[in-house]
Amino acid sequence: MDRSLGYTLAWQTAYVAFAMVILLAHLVPLETTPRSLIAPDILLAMTLAWATLRPEALLIVVVGVMFLLADLLLQRPPGLWPALVIIAVEILRARSDDLRDAGFFAEWAWVSVVIVTLFVANMILSVILLPYELSEGLQLLQMAFTLLVYPLAAGLLRLMFGTQRTATGTVDGRGRPI
Repeated sequence: MDRSLGYTLAWQTAYVAFAMVILLAHLVPLETTPRSLIAPDILLAMTLAWATLRPEALLIVVVGVMFLLADLLLQRPPGLWPALVIIAVEILRARSDDLRDAGFFAEWAWVSVVIVTLFVANMILSVILLPYELSEGLQLLQMAFTLLVYPLAAGLLRLMFGTQRTATGTVDGRGRPI
């Protein structure tokens, strides 16, 4: 097996495992009363952290499938959120070289802009496309919590996997630039 293929498969397996744990945590009923506070989108925060730290190891098809699965399991309208997340991941992957040299606060600021844009686009398109109203207040609260959770997701990813941004000029097993 090629080193770069094994590398990509290992990272994809880790991403899918993390995503499944997050989805399982959403599905397990921990209390029988309605929640008084909305949870942040941890899957989004983790995915965006993955896209900024290891953009070469995150296949867009896997991201789309995981977010579509999340829509289906969490009984959200399928399709719109995964499409927006795919666009956001591609934007962050395209900017990963700039973010590599900028430092964490610049990365957090850029990811915050992406998260805000994602949630606003989702709210606008949901109003246009969905036959029922979504609570804008709850979506804004979830957006704020997701912004606050992103540093924890990025820190956890760095801590657990020792991930750091790939240095400029790093090559894979075949000598191709990463």
